[in-house]
Amino acid sequence: MARTCPHFLSRLGNQKTLAADARDSPQISTAFEYNPRCIKRDFRPDGTRTSLTYERVVAVLNQDNLDSFQAVLESGVHPGGHVGVGGQQDDLYSGNGDPAFYFHHAQVDHLWNT
Repeated sequence: MARTCPHFLSRLGNQKTLAADARDSPQISTAFEYNPRCIKRDFRPDGTRTSLTYERVVAVLNQDNLDSFQAVLESGVHPGGHVGVGGQQDDLYSGNGDPAFYFHHAQVDHLWNT
């Protein structure tokens, strides 16, 4: 029987987690086994105050080639978005199961196209 999530949380489907919580997501043998669980969030404003600043975004926007854009982006703005949301975003393997992952990466694409 699957656990129920509060109404504001989405359900994750079959995804193996790197840092599985034994109570919510027991270790499974393959990435394709049934493994439903609630999305976890751990908002961390302290982590975003230094990485998601106006100055850093302007520095990203001032880059004129992809290599320098990526270097400046990865120095704070991109990882800062993941750190700011926390929870599921901290898991390399199942972070993309969180809808916030796609909003964040759409903004990264938007920065490049600006």
